[in-house]
Amino acid sequence: ERLHQGKRVAPEYQLSAGDVIVIDEAGMAGSKRIAAVVAEAQEAGALVRLIGDPFQLAAVESGGALRL
Repeated sequence: ERLHQGKRVAPEYQLSAGDVIVIDEAGMAGSKRIAAVVAEAQEAGALVRLIGDPFQLAAVESGGALRL
């Protein structure tokens, strides 16, 4: 959420190479938010993994990452 709001995280929580970000309930996240997280992770050399139920409620924003 902080990334979405344009806020930076504290230095001790900065992403590093080898870190893994797990986005739970990813089917409910909008494409723009997921893209922002992926871009930040790529810049740091971190990985992003999406998990969730493709039959759950859809994202309010454009989304559908689990329906690929």
